[in-house]
Amino acid sequence: MSGKTKAELVFIPSPGRGHLLATVQMAKLLIDRDERLSITVLVIKPSYDLNSSLNSYSPESNSRIRFIDITTVKSLPMSVSSPHAFHKLLIENHKDPVRNSVTKIVQDFGPNGGLAGFVIDMSCIAMIDVANEFEVPTYMFFTSGASTLGLMFHFQGLRDYQNQDVAVYENSSEELSIPSYKLPVPAKLLPALIFHKEWQHDVTRLH
Repeated sequence: MSGKTKAELVFIPSPGRGHLLATVQMAKLLIDRDERLSITVLVIKPSYDLNSSLNSYSPESNSRIRFIDITTVKSLPMSVSSPHAFHKLLIENHKDPVRNSVTKIVQDFGPNGGLAGFVIDMSCIAMIDVANEFEVPTYMFFTSGASTLGLMFHFQGLRDYQNQDVAVYENSSEELSIPSYKLPVPAKLLPALIFHKEWQHDVTRLH
């Protein structure tokens, strides 16, 4: 970003207060590094918290971070097979609101500004397709710690390179050695999501 050229990043956190708060903290760190950078956070509220206020997430009313509620009330089928499948469908259903919001952002740019990219929550990878439509890069933001990311890739490696059915470990008391964890961990204490095959496609897309 040379001279006075301004750049806009679009952040898309996963629904949920924890994801949104972590995203806000990341946004604050970035704008503190360069005064030419502005950020728009597109908020998808979880279905159980549609009445929550965006004001509670505002980072001291920083003028270079703004929030746009893009939550759609479109009903989702009750026959969705799992929470993971429901979440994927929820994100897919918000592609149009994201596309419309970003189109307006681009239209509002002056001669010295431009869309620099999307920063998306790891569980919102469907939004990569929208970023590609605007011909801007997508940056992934993982709201959990590095050890959790290592856990996810470790289980993906067990599937891809050792052909293991990791579902056999779900609810098991067997202690597993995971490279990103200092000590072995009982499998039954790990997040249930990592044992599900439908999650595999999403992680594979990140490689």
